Amino acid sequence: MSFLVNLSKTYFLLFSIFSSLPIAHASNTFTVGIAISKEKKPDGRGWPHLESFYESSIATIQKAVFRDFQGISRCRIVSHLATLDNRGRSQYTPRNDIDYLLHLVLRRADKLFRNRTIYFSDPNSAISLGVEDTQPGETLALPVFSAAIEVRLIDPKKRRILWSTLQDSTVSLPHSNNYVYNVDKYPGYTPSEVIRDYVAPILMQRFRSPSSLRMLQAADRWYISDEKGDAAAGGRLLAEIIRNILPQIDAQLPLVGNVVSELAPDGKNRPQYTINVGANQGIVIDLKLDVFSKRFRDTKVGELKVVSVEESTAVARLHKLDRSMQKSGGKVSVGDEVLSEKRPAYYSRRDLK
Repeated sequence: MSFLVNLSKTYFLLFSIFSSLPIAHASNTFTVGIAISKEKKPDGRGWPHLESFYESSIATIQKAVFRDFQGISRCRIVSHLATLDNRGRSQYTPRNDIDYLLHLVLRRADKLFRNRTIYFSDPNSAISLGVEDTQPGETLALPVFSAAIEVRLIDPKKRRILWSTLQDSTVSLPHSNNYVYNVDKYPGYTPSEVIRDYVAPILMQRFRSPSSLRMLQAADRWYISDEKGDAAAGGRLLAEIIRNILPQIDAQLPLVGNVVSELAPDGKNRPQYTINVGANQGIVIDLKLDVFSKRFRDTKVGELKVVSVEESTAVARLHKLDRSMQKSGGKVSVGDEVLSEKRPAYYSRRDLK
């Protein structure tokens, strides 16, 4: 009887200690606020035929984010408001219902040109020297659409950036082999009506943005894209950037699973467990996971280290048990939560399900 009383007192004491500790809660779901801003550019820049694209670019990004984020079931996403100050810092008002703020900043989305030089072979030189002698031929200015999006994952309560990255990409624009000669290098080669319809808009854009289109000066031929398809290509590029960057964002957000079974100890007699998250969720070998006891109000009790991974499950061994649990003879139990604060980025679309 005395033994039972002492055991009861011990359990009550342990429960009191754990109850008084701060709760490191490992919630299965959390809310991410989505804010999208555009870097302001000087007035008067931009292609006239892309004006509607410039105006709708933020809406295009927002649509892609809200569509693709549905694949991360543990996240609830809501619209948020954030702006950029004159130093490029995120400005926002914290909300109680937001766990993380994802601020996407559109740094660039425009039609540009990229130069490519083609080389001609001189057969006479190859015969006389015994090696192929090449000499520059022509430099071509090819139309492309280029975009860059900066991503900032923010703890809004602490006003601290947890992670950021810049994702940029470029896609070639179809041109159907239509081109005009550089009027500065080849004056008189181009008919006046072609200059009016095709060359003049390029020259005007080069005047407005000399730094981004300076390579036109060095090119021999300027290729002309279909203006009707430029905006569509730009929209697809923005959506593709969001798709490519989403796995990196997901890897920075907490992932919570559970211990579902206890296995036989490993060769060094260390306890092993099966958890219900695996490769599909970004779990990799040697990843360390925090463990939260369901018996003691979600208090952290130790760490597990992943030793093998399947698609939807993994095996992890005990890496560290908190001192209080060691003294009380406690252990990791089935039902305890495991938490990964962040993981390596993964890129399979299946992984987002």
